[in-house]
Amino acid sequence: MMVYLSVCRQKPASSKGEIVICETYAEDAPLVSVEAGRKMMGRKAPPGWDDSVSNEGWRAIKLPVHDLNGCFSFVCVFGKAFDASRAQAAVEKLAVLLMPMLSPQDLDAGAEQASKEVLAAAEQQRFTDPATVLALHRTAEPLLARELAHANSSQQLSRVEDQLNEVRRIMERNVEMILDRQEQLESIEAQTHELERAAGAFRKNTRKLRRFHLMNQVKWGVAVGTMVSAAVAVPILLLATA
Repeated sequence: MMVYLSVCRQKPASSKGEIVICETYAEDAPLVSVEAGRKMMGRKAPPGWDDSVSNEGWRAIKLPVHDLNGCFSFVCVFGKAFDASRAQAAVEKLAVLLMPMLSPQDLDAGAEQASKEVLAAAEQQRFTDPATVLALHRTAEPLLARELAHANSSQQLSRVEDQLNEVRRIMERNVEMILDRQEQLESIEAQTHELERAAGAFRKNTRKLRRFHLMNQVKWGVAVGTMVSAAVAVPILLLATA
């Protein structure tokens, strides 16, 4: 699950001296995961994503948004089972929601005309004013808490969806197995009918063959009987006429 979200202001080319604007973490978040998030906030901001994994398996990622006077860093900490792409999407969404508030348009609009010293002074005054930082904190805190809860609920919904998809795959496989089994039964039934038809034809041919042999026996019997009768009758006839 995702256990930690934070946003801070970092000075350019510095790994220390960050100003924590807001951080939030789950009630059951281990202390080591919170420490991993805070350690990630203190690391020098690279041009792109920063990524690290603690010895306990907690993964911390940071999205820096650079400007002329430093950068805003958005940090997320999550466990092994949490989808990294979802964590990155949550951090990116957080940056989109908070950047208009963190970097007002009036300062950016005059960037081309104003000197770097003027902008740096304005930035320094803005983020060293406790009232300003507190106001930013109060605005950012509900957004961080909401995104943290939403990310975890989305992960749970994703698990449920994965389980439903797995059940759907099982049911589809069951349907295919039933169809295959039915086709096999139909094939066996067809083979049985074919065997029965062949057996019937064999019996019919056997009956014909037996009839043929019996008729031959009858014919030979008649012929032999006729010959014997003739052999007996002829001598008797000759004796009678003598």
